[in-house]
Amino acid sequence: MGPGLPRISASIWSRIAANPQPVALSFLIVILIPLMVFLTAVTMGVGGFVGFSLLYLGISLLNYLMG
Repeated sequence: MGPGLPRISASIWSRIAANPQPVALSFLIVILIPLMVFLTAVTMGVGGFVGFSLLYLGISLLNYLMG
């Protein structure tokens, strides 16, 4: 059958402790960037909703005042 997969002598935690930069970069890419995109979309959506609501109310008020 042949030899199996080579065993890793060091645990994952000791490798992370020895070189934390890839972990920080992975955290940035996997968690923070999608979170920032989501929060930006929510903020723009709320701003657009408020803006269009105010526009609608303004047009309604003008229609009411003009008769």
